[in-house]
Amino acid sequence: MWAVLTREDERSRPVYVAYATAAAAVPANLLALLLAASATALGYPLEAFAIPETYSWGNLAADVFLVLLFAPIVETGLVAIFLFILRAFSSRAVWLIGMTAVVFGLSHSLLGDTLVKQIGHAVPTMWAFAVYAGVYVAWTRGEHDVTMGYTMATLTHACYNLVPVGVRLIGSQVVG
Repeated sequence: MWAVLTREDERSRPVYVAYATAAAAVPANLLALLLAASATALGYPLEAFAIPETYSWGNLAADVFLVLLFAPIVETGLVAIFLFILRAFSSRAVWLIGMTAVVFGLSHSLLGDTLVKQIGHAVPTMWAFAVYAGVYVAWTRGEHDVTMGYTMATLTHACYNLVPVGVRLIGSQVVG
């Protein structure tokens, strides 16, 4: 995965975003499935892993705007500010990425009303934010600047968020 984030082989920007999105989405969703399976084996209902209601404005168009535009733009901006502050203490990529993942994952856990929901939401989110932070760090080094890092991380975040939006769109067509 590190080769994906550090751009060790040159790819076009859209291909990079696709690789980074896969590096975020596949492990994060596998972690979510593993946590859900483990919790249900321990007797927790599967509903404990439902997408938090705070992710829905009740209108599909508004939800798509929230998840695909608003959240990636605002959250990536917060990641950029957080990384700027962290760089005052250390410029080690592993530390920057790890701290960002923990802080943003835990902040997303606040959306859950039970410990199971909090853990089930925080752990996969930590992985995704580790990837977003890795993309940002990789694209702000060398010949690129903060704008390029922000753009690439935001695009990766938006593409990652297509997963829940896609599931909801497909679900609404199947269920009605």
